[in-house]
Amino acid sequence: YFKYGDFIQENFAELVQLLGWNYQAKDLGIILPMGISFYTFQTLSYTIDLYKRKIKPARTFLDFALYVTFFPQLVAGPIVRSEELIRIHLPDNFRYPYGANGFSEFWQKWHISLSSWLRDYLYIPLGGNRKGFTRTQVNLMLTMLIGGLWHGASWTFVIWGFLHGLYLGIERLLKYTLKDKTKIFPSFIGVIITYLAVNVAWVFFRADDFSSATSLFQSMFGFGEGN
Repeated sequence: YFKYGDFIQENFAELVQLLGWNYQAKDLGIILPMGISFYTFQTLSYTIDLYKRKIKPARTFLDFALYVTFFPQLVAGPIVRSEELIRIHLPDNFRYPYGANGFSEFWQKWHISLSSWLRDYLYIPLGGNRKGFTRTQVNLMLTMLIGGLWHGASWTFVIWGFLHGLYLGIERLLKYTLKDKTKIFPSFIGVIITYLAVNVAWVFFRADDFSSATSLFQSMFGFGEGN
């Protein structure tokens, strides 16, 4: 509600207007709580791990609250699971992602706590890569779309997630069809392609709307005003 209330209402209003009805979305005046994206995923993982009996329940509500609201990682991450926090050791979250040779490798190096959370609590429960090639592609795309929405309530974040789902799908398709399934391109070419494609997706991540994204692309390629 806090993060997506206005987003859902605005899109509902646009849909209703397309059907010919007069409906205007109202600003709900929602104040976004600090760190809501992180502690939402952390409480979800805690609940799921309890259900699967991977961890024991916190002894007191205070213990649980301290886990959820641990300030040093609340604002910018990483997403820490309850079994990891007892030692107060925060895991590495970025490992030179822009040196990745391929998009699978990029997601192993970029925002590691998020990518591993999406893998363990979304991608694998959806079936992972165990249900055949087509189902794997669908699972990848759904995971990336939700990963995009996690970052913010905007269609630009959805497009960012879609692009990464597309990148991963194309990479998997190439590996599926080629005999050498380890590397699609020589390392230096793979790094360049990955870096450029990731930065194309960053445009949508950074832009407030599609108009802003278009302006950014025009400026990047020399078609903006003053070029």
